[in-house]
Amino acid sequence: MPSQTLVQHFVNELKKLQDHTRSYSDRYFTLDDLCSEAGYGQGVQEFCLAGGPRAIVEIAVRHWPADGKLSSSAAAADVVEVCHHDECPDPFVSDDCDVNRSLRRTAIGMLAEMSNYKPYVLAMEKAGMFAPEVLPRMLEQTMAQLDFPVHNKGLSCYEVKDQTQAIAVHLLNLAANALVHSIPLRIQLVQHTALKVCTLYQDPYSQFVAKSAAERAAERAKLEARGLEEKEIEKRIHKLTDKQQKWEKEKYDESEYSGTEVGGLHYYFIRFINHLVQCCPEDQLLRLIHEGGLISKLRGNMSPKEPSMITLYGPHMAVIRLTEVWTKNCYKLSDVMYQRVRDDEDHSLELRLDGNGAFRGGELQKALDCYWKAIALNPEDSSLYNNISLVYAKMGDSLQV
Repeated sequence: MPSQTLVQHFVNELKKLQDHTRSYSDRYFTLDDLCSEAGYGQGVQEFCLAGGPRAIVEIAVRHWPADGKLSSSAAAADVVEVCHHDECPDPFVSDDCDVNRSLRRTAIGMLAEMSNYKPYVLAMEKAGMFAPEVLPRMLEQTMAQLDFPVHNKGLSCYEVKDQTQAIAVHLLNLAANALVHSIPLRIQLVQHTALKVCTLYQDPYSQFVAKSAAERAAERAKLEARGLEEKEIEKRIHKLTDKQQKWEKEKYDESEYSGTEVGGLHYYFIRFINHLVQCCPEDQLLRLIHEGGLISKLRGNMSPKEPSMITLYGPHMAVIRLTEVWTKNCYKLSDVMYQRVRDDEDHSLELRLDGNGAFRGGELQKALDCYWKAIALNPEDSSLYNNISLVYAKMGDSLQV
């Protein structure tokens, strides 16, 4: 366990970063060392008392752009260079510098790691990390900027240089861990943020379907430009469709659309949902299903070759829970509709009896109105049509009869 002096030293180093008084290499060195030296699970209490989580939250918030746009230029501006160059090169075009060392990304990644421990989560909450304008807003803005299909490798891989996707993964991980311990964050995520995240998210299978449809549309436009007859165009489009379906059946799981690789964006979205559905009330789950299309998006992450296989980290458990809620709601709606039909039938019977009384009393128009109202409530009652015919016959209107 690190000593109080060591922890305080790291906290002091963190505070210096806020003033940009350190070199690029020292910035990253401090944050990177903190991950191992301050300790996750070791020295937690000391680190919290020393103000470490608050210092990291302030770094993450300070380096978040005011407009929320995580462009490549923004990533290059605060990237941390570990090589000894006078100027930090653009991480998106240079092998010498990696966006993994972005100060913003490192700080948010640290918060995501720390969120596995309740004392850290409570300290982040006190520092304001879970306020609606901080973590929830960051998550919404980042998801809105993602370009699908996304790179799906784990963030330990240096190939992932997309700043937006990397930040989204860290924020989803942070939200998933923290909502278990933070009631204010849970309320905000359940009532507002989760629906926006689900709406913005695109599952792998839907992306594949959209890409296939775009290929067919492009092929059709090319064939029409060549002046081919519609019959020949349909024949070629049908052939392309068969080819796509064969590829889906044989190779879809091995493609870039595979959605459950540990560390990728799809994996962390599923993880976020798995945590969310455990504490989300049924009315909010129904909103996620209806408005966010959550069941279909989770199913879009399932293997088409092994659709029934249930895994601990996959979407299956969330789908089961959501399906239970959906089925329960359908039964409830069915009971409501059944009761409504019964009420309409009872009211229709009352109107028919009123019509019969009016007919016997010679009030033909009143009888006719009652019968028509009764039919509107219960069109399956054939006796009402007979009664209407009798009224029209009594009126002498043979055409209506």
